[in-house]
Amino acid sequence: MSGKKITRDEIIKWLTEHKKRNKIENVLDFKWEVEEADENTLLASLPEIGLNLIIEIEEDFINISLPTGFETATLPNKDRLDIYRKLLLLSDRFMMTKLTLYGLGDEVLLRTDLDRHTLGKKEFADAIESLLFTAEAVGYVLSSHEKEEESEEETYVPEDLEGNPTFEEIKNALIEVGGLAEEDAIAVATSIVLKKEKKRYTGPPQYA
Repeated sequence: MSGKKITRDEIIKWLTEHKKRNKIENVLDFKWEVEEADENTLLASLPEIGLNLIIEIEEDFINISLPTGFETATLPNKDRLDIYRKLLLLSDRFMMTKLTLYGLGDEVLLRTDLDRHTLGKKEFADAIESLLFTAEAVGYVLSSHEKEEESEEETYVPEDLEGNPTFEEIKNALIEVGGLAEEDAIAVATSIVLKKEKKRYTGPPQYA
């Protein structure tokens, strides 16, 4: 590989250099707190929303990870298979983000890998935003599972919706409130209505 590699100091500068603007243009315009865990690892956080990123600087790549705190190792096999299947369906829709398992507890982890030789500030911001959008979708899947454990008949839906929302209402809320693309919203909404419909997944609903 050739080209100048992005340094740790440049990454820190991107996260901590805030320009005064009338509006937020991308995720780097927020006030990030950055801690140096070691020579090659940065911990970046937005305390206001409880967001924590792990940024690992390797020889040729920069890896950004977003832990979910949701461990799957002790779940019953049926539940694990159900969660992994839904996450794999989502993984195919988010090109910049990987969904992996981490540690002895098999924690669900979101991750993106960036080439240090070609990385620029915009791509760095896009990668973090991709992690956030993926986390939104993954959050619905994992929250849906937790709700199911509490009550077999209770179906998790976005807080903005009340009563017994239709698939279309859930999908539209994910797009308008969650900021998901339509294809991603369809995948997430499908996983939400699975429990209510009590039937095997056969693909996203068809529209006229």
